[in-house]
Amino acid sequence: DFTKIISMNESAALLWEGVKNKEFDAETLKELLCEEYDIDNATAENDAKALLDSWIKAGIVE
Repeated sequence: DFTKIISMNESAALLWEGVKNKEFDAETLKELLCEEYDIDNATAENDAKALLDSWIKAGIVE
């Protein structure tokens, strides 16, 4: 069953590595984005929420 295979870009892979085997939420992802990239809080928050939603839909996080 390949329906849950997802592809991660460089940013998503960086975030995944930063939170794997840890409890996290969208705020954690936002903070990691802001630390790594020159990005404003609002953009980072929107991107973090969208990424987390996609991970939840794919079933790789709860």
